Amino acid sequence: MHGNDLFTLCNKQELSFITFPYKNVFCYLCNLVVKDDFRYKPFSATENEFLFRNSVVYIYKNIRLNNLNHVVKQNADVSTELSSFYDKTSIVLNGALYNLSSLLLTKVLSSPTNICNKNNFPRNIRNLTAHNCDCDPNCLFTNKCTCCVDVAISYPLECFNSLFVVTNGCYGDKNIGKPYFSTINFLCESNTVYGSLPVVFNGIDYKNIFCYICNSDYQVLNDTLVVPSDYHIRDMFITCTETVPMSNSGTFDDILTHARNSRCEFTFETKDHIPRGCEQYYHQVCDLSSDVPLDLFEVCHRLSYENLYPYGDYKNEICFLCDNYGRMKSLNDTIQTYSDTYSNTSLVSACYDLPMSQSDITFPYKNSFCKLCNQECFPHCNFDEPIPPLSDCLSELSSIGIVDPPSLRQVFRIPVEEPNIDQEESHVVLNYTLMFDKINVSKIIVG
Repeated sequence: MHGNDLFTLCNKQELSFITFPYKNVFCYLCNLVVKDDFRYKPFSATENEFLFRNSVVYIYKNIRLNNLNHVVKQNADVSTELSSFYDKTSIVLNGALYNLSSLLLTKVLSSPTNICNKNNFPRNIRNLTAHNCDCDPNCLFTNKCTCCVDVAISYPLECFNSLFVVTNGCYGDKNIGKPYFSTINFLCESNTVYGSLPVVFNGIDYKNIFCYICNSDYQVLNDTLVVPSDYHIRDMFITCTETVPMSNSGTFDDILTHARNSRCEFTFETKDHIPRGCEQYYHQVCDLSSDVPLDLFEVCHRLSYENLYPYGDYKNEICFLCDNYGRMKSLNDTIQTYSDTYSNTSLVSACYDLPMSQSDITFPYKNSFCKLCNQECFPHCNFDEPIPPLSDCLSELSSIGIVDPPSLRQVFRIPVEEPNIDQEESHVVLNYTLMFDKINVSKIIVG
C-alpha cells in the first residue's frame, strides 16, 4: 500500500476512538516514516507507566528520533541555503550582537587575561597575553575556572528548567555553509518540535537534538541529513494528574504536546550522565550610568550565570568592571606609566599606546601593562583579584533521577520466545514496545 492510498483511506474512513489522537488507523499509518519499503514510527522508545500517589507517571527510556531529516526539511525555506555570517570578534546574547574584542580589551586593561583566540586583541598585545587556559568548551561542564575568557563568554549556555546547565545555541563556525545550517540553528534556539528534549554527548549537555546537531560533525548526503549517532537523549519522566492518551502518538512531539496540554510535569533522568548543576546564588550586577558603555552593562545582565565564575560579590568580572567603570578618572592622584629602566619594549609600548583602565585595580598605574612594566611588580605582580572557591568553579552536580517500580505492562508483557529444540537457542526478545515499530507495507491487507 502506497502513501497516496493511505492518504485517501485516512480521509474516507470513519473516525475510530481507539486510534486517538489519529482519526483512524490509516491516518496513523500515513504519518509513519517510510524507509526501504517499511513504515517506521518517527521515534522509538521503551515506555512504562505506573500510578504514584494521585498521579500517573509515564517513563520514556532509550529514546531515538527517526524523523530528523523530515523535520529539518519541513522547516527549511530552501533545500540549500546561503552561508550564514559568523564573526569571531562578536558574541550574540538573546539575539543582540555585542563586540567581544572591545569587551576583552576592557578586561585586559584591568588585569592579565587568558585568551584562546588572540586575534580578538590588538596586534601589539597578542604576544603579551597568556594562553594557559582551556579552549575546549567542555571545560564549562567540568571546571569553568580553567576556561579561556573568550570561550567562556561566547559559548551559548543556559540553566535548563532550573535543573542543569545546557548548550542552547550553535558555537563556532565549523558548520557554516553546510546545507540546512540556518534551519538547524533556528530549531535549536526556538521552542518548536523537540525544543526542550535534552541531549548528552561527550560530557556536554544540549538543550535539544538540534543544538547537538549544529555543534556536531553532521553531513548532508544526497539531500539527506546524516547525524552522528553517539548522542544520548535523557530518559524522561512525565507526571500527570490524569491519564493522558499517549500510546498511539505517531511522533514524540505528539507525546510532548499531549503532556503540556494536560499540564504534566517533566523530569529527566540524570543517574547515568550526571550534568552540571545550575548556579544557585544571587550576585551583584551593576547599574546603568552615563559613564558605562551600554554593551558592558547589557553583557553583564544578559550573560548567563553559568558562563563565568563569580568575581567577589559580583555575578562575574564583567559586572565588576561595569559597576566600577570610570573609577580611575575620579582619583586625583598622579597616574603613572612605566619605569624608565624597564627593558621590555613591547610591554612599554602597550602601556603607552593603550588607553587607561576603567577600574582602579591597576592604580596608581595607567593600565595593567603599565603595572607590569614597573620593577615593584616583580617577582610577583598582585592585581588583588578575588580567588574563587572551588565550588564556584565546579558548581554542584545535579542528580534528580528517580527509581521506578515495575509497571503492569512489564508484568503482563509478551514473554520471551521459547527456543525450538531442533535449532540453536534464539536470543531475540519480543519487546512489547516494538511490536508496531516496523510494518511491512507490501503485506498490509485491507478488507
